[in-house]
Amino acid sequence: TPAAVATIDAGVLTARAAGTASVTATVGGVTSAPRELRVVAEASVEQLMIHPNYMVDGPIFFPALADDPAWQMPPAECFDCGWDLTLLAGDARPFHATARYDTGEWEEVTDRVAWSSSDPAVAAIDAGGVLTAAAAGETVVRATLGEVHSNEVPVRVVAAATVTEVFIYQDGSDRVVAKGGEAWFRAQAAYDVGFARDVTDVVTWRVADGAVGTFTDPGVFTGQSAGA
Repeated sequence: TPAAVATIDAGVLTARAAGTASVTATVGGVTSAPRELRVVAEASVEQLMIHPNYMVDGPIFFPALADDPAWQMPPAECFDCGWDLTLLAGDARPFHATARYDTGEWEEVTDRVAWSSSDPAVAAIDAGGVLTAAAAGETVVRATLGEVHSNEVPVRVVAAATVTEVFIYQDGSDRVVAKGGEAWFRAQAAYDVGFARDVTDVVTWRVADGAVGTFTDPGVFTGQSAGA
């Protein structure tokens, strides 16, 4: 009630018009507590969240996560877990924007928001949400959608970085390769300024026994003969 706002049949509610309604259920003379709901004519943006794309190659750092931030990747829905991005001058990083509506729905709105950087001389962001690091310094990335403002993402740009450690890992867990078969490896480098990036294509790959197998392409191991 009122039926002008919403009707319900066999547990399926149909919104009719903007307003508020109360839903109850009765069985055997016992009536439930009312459940209040609101019907809107048009969904409104309740919250706007932005985050850098961490699924592309390049440095990224999450200081709010775990003990080894260079390797901790938050889930895609973690939009407010302390983003802090470090880039090398010349790097480009896509950002995404997601709107949450008062109806509970979510929508990708990257191309609809107005992007801004507090210091474009350090890093500028274009209309499509791609941030380009230009010079050493710090800036803050924001977005707006109408009157709604997003969270802020601090960005640090460094002119240079030094590799402190390299990690390699295999794609998949099968350690047995047939003669003539292949296994794929990746390499990640940690840098002194607190970020990591994929360096598979630039490291030098070596095998202890070249008669057993060799790397024909970056990260691609090819078995040559029986052995370890």
